[in-house]
Amino acid sequence: EEGAVRVNGHLITTLPAWVNPKQDVITVHGRRVRTAAPAICLMFFKPRGVVCTADDPEGRKTIFDLVRHPSGVRLFSIGRLDMDSSGLLLMTNDGELSNLLTHPSRHVPRTYDVLVSGEVDPSTIQKLMRGIRLKDERSGRTHQARFNSVRITRTQRDRTRLRIVLAEGRNRQIRRMMLQVGHPVRK
Repeated sequence: EEGAVRVNGHLITTLPAWVNPKQDVITVHGRRVRTAAPAICLMFFKPRGVVCTADDPEGRKTIFDLVRHPSGVRLFSIGRLDMDSSGLLLMTNDGELSNLLTHPSRHVPRTYDVLVSGEVDPSTIQKLMRGIRLKDERSGRTHQARFNSVRITRTQRDRTRLRIVLAEGRNRQIRRMMLQVGHPVRK
């Protein structure tokens, strides 16, 4: 509306102004706006002690402190892992791909390899599959949280390794559920 934007050479003074970013030439104050950056998808192994946010008010190290794509394109993570977790994250500039993989309606499974304290027995596995009531940390309401699948992959004296699959995960869901059944997550 200030007369700073042109689309294909035509001055835009009213909104909305519809554009096709793959075809139209958009300029602001005479400088071309880059609209069609190539889609980038990176696999990144997030270490423990790093947060999945672009800007942390507490000053902790973020995944974006560790990953800078040579093109300079702005990336964001597909999904999140809490600060105490490590594992594979996908990072992209492709919002469509991110939505496809993360929107709850898609039910895309995510697999977690989890080491917990103690020896997990079959009755605990059944309880986790039936579901456990967890309190939502933001709203205060409770909801039924369950795993899509969980299986024991290794048992040692004082710990058990589990393979857990979730299609829709809540904040720190695995840690909270395992703590509630008496098997806190070690890794």
